[in-house]
Amino acid sequence: MNRHKASIDNPERKIPGISLLLTYRCTSECSHCFASSSTRKDEPMKLSEVQEYLEEAKKVGAKSVWFFGGEPFFYFDLLLGGIEYAKQLGLVPTTTSNAFWATSEDLASKRMWLLKEKGLERISFSADPFHWEYVPLEYLHNAVQAAEKLGIGGELWNCYFAEKEGDEVLRLSREITTRLLPHEVSVGHVMFQGTAAEVLADHAPKQPWTRYNKCRSESFQLRSLGFLSIDPYGYVQPCSGISIDNAKERKLSEIIKAYDPQAHPILKALLEEGPVGLAKMAMSYGFKPTEYADDCHLCYEARKLLLEHYPKYLAPAIWYRRVK
Repeated sequence: MNRHKASIDNPERKIPGISLLLTYRCTSECSHCFASSSTRKDEPMKLSEVQEYLEEAKKVGAKSVWFFGGEPFFYFDLLLGGIEYAKQLGLVPTTTSNAFWATSEDLASKRMWLLKEKGLERISFSADPFHWEYVPLEYLHNAVQAAEKLGIGGELWNCYFAEKEGDEVLRLSREITTRLLPHEVSVGHVMFQGTAAEVLADHAPKQPWTRYNKCRSESFQLRSLGFLSIDPYGYVQPCSGISIDNAKERKLSEIIKAYDPQAHPILKALLEEGPVGLAKMAMSYGFKPTEYADDCHLCYEARKLLLEHYPKYLAPAIWYRRVK
């Protein structure tokens, strides 16, 4: 990608917010994880990097920041520092967690108080059977109660994967969650990319690959950069595993102003033909598409083959290899 100012630069381009993936490390290795998180150690962001990214995001209109992972509470001091700096810049901070740290009511209260003191306004907790495999519901209860007592807004994320049971899995998980945690529950489907593509996709119903001629993230993420994340390696991603540049090598504000999806071979194919376009690209290298669980699944499988041919655009490579 051109590192110099180009005629396509758009000084008026703005982003609504920024997401900082502080670490790929997590206490869990959930089967549905889109971030391909792992229990294996990796280097988190540095606070100086977080501060620079926030400053740069502010320059191009960002109003909010989401600190996520992996598990951002793994590096609690980093999370606190990021939240504090975001508030200083006038950004609204939010974060998410699986609550592995809330082993007692007292510990949960202390941590949530520190977050509140630094300026945290919202927090979401992962609350579904995938996470229950690793984190006791008691911990989740402690964390939610502590947040509510301090007036920190938020919600429970209940992600489900229905195989032959239809919506029965969703019904049961929501029933358990709301019984133990009387709280708003947001429901989401599994996106079959990352770990989910490797572990769960074989058990899901499939559709022919030619059906997926449109990317679900096309308008919001790819065209307008409605969602933009930076990972610990500096890769700027409108979608997991797709990089438009590296914020460690080039200022984020410059990357955003120079953003041109038509000059990015992966994004260009997705915008023109959806995952089908990527499949056609991969077919040149021996890819033989069949049936897939959803558009993300086909996109992921095609990208895995394209990875060695487009390493600058499909990054980090570890995202495609960090599986359960």
